[in-house]
Amino acid sequence: MKNTPISILSCIILLSALLSCKKNEAIITKPVEVNGKWNWIFTTLVYPDPQTGSSFKQTPLNSGNTESMEFELNKVWRRKVNTIVVDSGTYTLEHLQYISPTNIVYNYDRLNYFRNGSILGEDYYEMRKDTLVFNPTLRGFYTSLNVPVGSGSKYFLKQ
Repeated sequence: MKNTPISILSCIILLSALLSCKKNEAIITKPVEVNGKWNWIFTTLVYPDPQTGSSFKQTPLNSGNTESMEFELNKVWRRKVNTIVVDSGTYTLEHLQYISPTNIVYNYDRLNYFRNGSILGEDYYEMRKDTLVFNPTLRGFYTSLNVPVGSGSKYFLKQ
């Protein structure tokens, strides 16, 4: 192969393109904190609960139950139904990214629940002003700990 001006120019362009590329550095994002007491205001379901046949929108009024979640600074959580503690443990928060097989990118925050050191479950969440929203589709899933059926969202208002 001869060193023609075109081949030399092509090599220079290729070399400069390779050297000028910047590395894609991961952006470290902290998850949104959930500290405080949160009162359940409603749940929307894409599909009705197959076990109970309950409606697409559940509320404390039509379900007959109140519910609250408490998240302390020391990473302890409690879930209360009708003011009775029904579950508790510790928790961690993470900000993650998932790329689906169809190349859909999900950036989301995940809350991991533990009881006696073992993982109990997880929720995918976002904060909307003073409302904590659990929604498994933030990760591309259909269920999570707080939305076990119906693929929907569960809303809690900060007390």
